[in-house]
Amino acid sequence: MHSYSFYYNKYKKNILVRNILHFFSGNLIVIFISSVVQFIIPKIVSVNDFGVFKTFTLYLGYTSLLHFGLKDGIYLRLCEENSNINRVENDQYFTALTYQQLIIFIFLCIISFFFKGFNIFFLLTLAVASVVFILITFFESFYQARKDFKIVVFLRMIKEGTFLIFIGLLILFGIQINLNSLIILLLISFVITYVIYVFISRKDLRLISISNLDKLIIRPVYRRGLHQMIGNLGHQFNANIDKLFITIFYSSTTFAIYSFGGMFFILSNVLLTSVSTVLLPYLFDPTQNLANQYLRISKYLNLTVFFVLPYLILVFVLTKYYYPEYLDSINIIAYFSFSMVYNGIISISQNNFLKVLKLDKKYIQINYLALSITIVVMFILWYLKVDTYYFAMLVSVVMFLRYLGNEIIILKEFKLSVSRIILPNTLIIGVGILSIIIAKLFV
Repeated sequence: MHSYSFYYNKYKKNILVRNILHFFSGNLIVIFISSVVQFIIPKIVSVNDFGVFKTFTLYLGYTSLLHFGLKDGIYLRLCEENSNINRVENDQYFTALTYQQLIIFIFLCIISFFFKGFNIFFLLTLAVASVVFILITFFESFYQARKDFKIVVFLRMIKEGTFLIFIGLLILFGIQINLNSLIILLLISFVITYVIYVFISRKDLRLISISNLDKLIIRPVYRRGLHQMIGNLGHQFNANIDKLFITIFYSSTTFAIYSFGGMFFILSNVLLTSVSTVLLPYLFDPTQNLANQYLRISKYLNLTVFFVLPYLILVFVLTKYYYPEYLDSINIIAYFSFSMVYNGIISISQNNFLKVLKLDKKYIQINYLALSITIVVMFILWYLKVDTYYFAMLVSVVMFLRYLGNEIIILKEFKLSVSRIILPNTLIIGVGILSIIIAKLFV
């Protein structure tokens, strides 16, 4: 039997596991802060205002893709550098992305003035938030590619923490919080995070003149990033198309109930997908056996199913006794249970391996095939006027189909047997069905 020191020394030598654990534990704190914020907001604003605020954050997820693939291409290029920092190229990336986002910001501001009333405020703040958010995620990509995950976790704590502190101060001093103030506070927390990143990175990144940008450096990054962005856009739509559909075709109150249910799905996956950012830089190491790495990661991800049921029961109790106005969301939460596991597997493992194996076309095809099926079925559900929890059920079914398609492609690429997926999926589906049955007892 091995001693404690044996396992400790083994842990110290495994850099990947050590960084995943550090990043995961740091993100636990981030998720806790974010969870507190998400639980406070429904208590201090009306159901309708909560729905509009969630619409703002939903649209932010889509406008944050307005880098046209440049950020994705930069991240892949930085990962390939394998910590060998090329200062000239990095300055080129930083400058190209910054000036591009400033142009997009001006364009979004011009569009906003074609609207009236609250819509102008909504679009202007969305323009600022999306540009700042893209630049923040660039800094995250830069440090993640360098395997410097402590800075990324620390700044995520700053971003979530400042938002929570601002809300807490307003509550403490008895200042009324409304929808507009919530959006502004969120925006300020983004700006503070961006300013800190700029200060920390001042010795590693600098803006250069546009005339000094080298097309030979930027163009291949754009080209590769565009393919990734197309695939990522499909992944983003698949993860949120149900919410986008409901916010367009249903009332803000209905969307608030649905979004409240989806919030627990999002929180669980933010934690899991944080591991994805640690994993990708290590997969570009040519000394690794990718097939063995994939099987090892899949084994650990399948084990997350054992945490789903206790987590859901806790959420059911919390919703029933502390958020009675959102009681109808319990069924929605239950039907998202399948997605909690499958979206984590797709985001953490499958998407990364498809990128490393350069199966970009397969990545795009599967995402958009799944998206097409989802849109068609959602229109059928809307026409039949069924309860919105059927949309959550649809998301879980399509998420499973995406997982299955990705898994078959990757296993065939590694020349591994497809039959190995039967047992874990039987368990995942069984837990999902059990969570739906338990949810019925709370409604």
